[in-house]
Amino acid sequence: MLRRRPMLRRLSDLRARDRGPAGQRGLALVTVLWVLMLLALIAASFMRTTRTEINITRNLIESAEAEALAVYPQAEGIDPRSLPRAALPPRVPQ
Repeated sequence: MLRRRPMLRRLSDLRARDRGPAGQRGLALVTVLWVLMLLALIAASFMRTTRTEINITRNLIESAEAEALAVYPQAEGIDPRSLPRAALPPRVPQ
């Protein structure tokens, strides 16, 4: 005579079965996904901050160049319009 396995009839029986290694693997997967999401968020924040710092630095350099072009020739008594184009510093590509 063959013995049949008893059917699970209660929800508590199903929960008791899921508490084994399979349930722990699911928890580990969710934990790893949360950690990866937090790391991606930190990386995105760092990239945005770095890009802002680069833009600030570029603006400061261009401002200093413009001021030097406007003030220096006049301080020396030179009309900036009389300077040849080659005497002007090259423009910084954006």
